Amino acid sequence: MFTLNKAERIDAADIPNAILRHLHDYWAGQRGDRTMPSRLDLDLLEVRDNIGRMHVLDVEGPERFRYRLYGGRVTNPDRAEMTGRTTMDYDDKNFARMVTAHLQECVAAKAPICYRIDGAVDGHPYRYIRLVLPLSDDGTAVSTLLVGTQRIEVDPALERRTTRFNALAVAFVTAAAAVAL
Repeated sequence: MFTLNKAERIDAADIPNAILRHLHDYWAGQRGDRTMPSRLDLDLLEVRDNIGRMHVLDVEGPERFRYRLYGGRVTNPDRAEMTGRTTMDYDDKNFARMVTAHLQECVAAKAPICYRIDGAVDGHPYRYIRLVLPLSDDGTAVSTLLVGTQRIEVDPALERRTTRFNALAVAFVTAAAAVAL
């Protein structure tokens, strides 16, 4: 069971992780003078240092977000693959509500949000940083979210169950990024 000790909002200028700062700066560069870029403006190979630690979610309605892609190197309290599922499909509803609330905050603001999460899962440390970046198909409404995460401290016992497909997918994406160099 996930227990939240503290969720600290971090200003984009103060993101304490170089990889997530790079992801934010890339998003801002692709945005230009618009409120937010579209998904088509992004080339994830440009932020390959975060591949495997990113999610792409479709915004299906208020407080309804479906993982189009769930990062292959990201843990969660359920230790589950979430691609194709919604944020409320987590078995651990405390975690589901927190994630959903943070994503909804980004949609409402139409601007990036970043949180430092200090929690525990079954007494094990679960600390990480989550950056949520809005994307728009029409330049007005948020249609997609790009999420980058970086661990601060996560107990190895919380590693996700890995399927052979998942392992192959991570290897494929990593190889594709290497070829693009």
